[in-house]
Amino acid sequence: MTQAVKEKEMVTISKRLWEETKKNPIFVELLEDLEDAQDILKAKSSAKEFFDFNEYVKERRER
Repeated sequence: MTQAVKEKEMVTISKRLWEETKKNPIFVELLEDLEDAQDILKAKSSAKEFFDFNEYVKERRER
């Protein structure tokens, strides 16, 4: 499970803004990188052994 994050440490945007921004090719890669970063933090917090970051990114991009 991921570590608890204090409310003051959170940044919140609306689902509508997220969806509209994902339609803009200028921002789509940034948003995908943010999603990847969140997945990496989650994976690191629950990992029981070492994982290859580059392999993870490769697999994520293939999805």
